Amino acid sequence: KLESLKQEYMRKLREAKALRLLKGLFDARRQEMVAELTDPVSRRVTHYFQRVSGLVERQIRFDESLQPASINTPDIEGAVPGLLSTGAREQLYILTRLALGKYLAEEQGRMLFVFDDCLVNADQIRHQRFIQLLEEAGNELQILIMTCHGERYRGMREATYHAMS
Repeated sequence: KLESLKQEYMRKLREAKALRLLKGLFDARRQEMVAELTDPVSRRVTHYFQRVSGLVERQIRFDESLQPASINTPDIEGAVPGLLSTGAREQLYILTRLALGKYLAEEQGRMLFVFDDCLVNADQIRHQRFIQLLEEAGNELQILIMTCHGERYRGMREATYHAMS
């Protein structure tokens, strides 16, 4: 009986080692897949956020659910995005959607991109920088902006305006 128990123990030990190895391989592949998506989005959002904010030292990192996870600056590494102002958080959220939309458009063709009264907390300079990004994105995305502040978007090139009563 002792020999039988030893054999059963050794079998379970080999099984556990195989499962641990399989889990390690699975986790490594999952990290690679997440990085394949988050790295290009992170680079794009970082570039866009630098253009809109005028602060070129900021780098945005994303978690596996494509949520901004941290912001790195020369002074601070791993700052929580929640520490940003309301306007900066709003811009970061919209820029993330814009980067994802452009990423998907590269893979699947032109996409619809909808904003609903965005940028209400952006100052005039950042708003204008944002408009420039949207105009550039118009080649890959069909952009629909719904707003009560139509005057903020009147200067956009190649835009069509519709008023709803």
